This record gives sequence, structure tokens and C-alpha cells, in this order.
Amino acid sequence: MAKFKQILQIEPATELTFHAVPSDKNVTAKLKLMNPSQESICFKIMVTAPMVYTIKPNKGIIPPNQSTEILVTLHSFKYGENQTYKHKLMVRSMFARGEALEDHMDQMWKEISPDAVMGTKLDCRFIQAERKETLMVSINTILYTLHLQKIMEN
Repeated sequence: MAKFKQILQIEPATELTFHAVPSDKNVTAKLKLMNPSQESICFKIMVTAPMVYTIKPNKGIIPPNQSTEILVTLHSFKYGENQTYKHKLMVRSMFARGEALEDHMDQMWKEISPDAVMGTKLDCRFIQAERKETLMVSINTILYTLHLQKIMEN
């Protein structure tokens, strides 16, 4: 699969970072796809954990010398701090054929030879949020220590 080098310029190039994990709220990261070519490019984005992410838009057509922004939303889920997550995004692309209309894109993806598809994998990385409880315990510990020091000085 993917005999051709990816023509789309992708930012970030290798890793999509989600901040404030774990969270009881959804966390969104942005992905930018840029088409530097003189031809329209069709794209399709897939993820290894589809129940955990929403990708908007997950497919489309990027005209020549244009770009599009993709919102990748990580839904709240039971995050195990000691567990390793190997979620990945796959950005697939191909040159638009004929009148590449968005309503016919699913059919184009079914009919295209795998050799004509360009692909790039990105790792999903989670940055843990500072927990409020941990912060409050640290502040209370510092205040208590300062209070004890003051008592000892008197």
C-alpha cells in the first residue's frame, strides 16, 4: 500500500497531541492538511480507535494550493495512567480523478488501486492534566509547613 510519497503537507507531521488528559470533557486537537500541488487531492482520515475519536471532516477534497483544518476530538474515556495507548491516525490521499465530487468520494475510495493511495501515520499522544486535588494537597502541605516553621521560630 501507499507506493507514492504523501503529497499533502501535514501539520503536525508525526504526532497529534491532546492536552488535559484525563478529562471528563472532550479534548480537541487540530490537524492541518495543505495541498501544494497543481491538482485537487482527495483525503480520508482513519483512526485505530474510532469509538474514542470524532474527526471533522474525516474526508474531503483540497483544491490546488489550498489547505483545510481538521478537528480531531478525543472523547472522555477511562484513562489508565499506567496503561500505554497506541492510538494512530492515518491520513490517506489520492489525486482527484475526473469530476471528484464529494458525493462520489466513497465510491472513488472503493475503486482506487491501493498502489495509487498515499498514506501518512500519526501517533496520538496524551499530555496529562495537572490534577486539582494534587495541587490543593501540595498547597495545603506548603501552608502547613510554613505555619509549623512560624510556630517553631516563636
